[in-house]
Amino acid sequence: MLKIRNANVAFVMSMISEINIQIGYGDFSICPLRDANDEWVWMRIYELRDHGMDCRFKVQFNLDGQAYTYATPRQGNHLYSKRTVSENLQLRKISQLWDKMGLHKPDYTAGGAVLFLRRLRKLFPELNHDNRMRLQLPV
Repeated sequence: MLKIRNANVAFVMSMISEINIQIGYGDFSICPLRDANDEWVWMRIYELRDHGMDCRFKVQFNLDGQAYTYATPRQGNHLYSKRTVSENLQLRKISQLWDKMGLHKPDYTAGGAVLFLRRLRKLFPELNHDNRMRLQLPV
């Protein structure tokens, strides 16, 4: 993490690596955020559910060298996903968005997953073109 002071404002430059999406299990179920289009997400979730398979939805990334994973609970599990509260503003935004889209529940919808990814792309627009980006977080 690099601190930069500019006039009256201090920023922390955080590095986030490529965000990967996983729906279900196996190598064919993993896709980088920049390649995960709406149709792939919808079809993957519905295909797995149609065949009675687990369609757990995961979002994985590294922030300043630490790995983070957001995952829906397994189907049939009536416990909601649990996360710790982070001091990092970007992580709090992701957690709030995750909950708002209903992804903390085992009966999440494909529409909630698609909307989450659309909004995640707006939070991290540079990840659609590059493997790494810099976030400017107020200190």
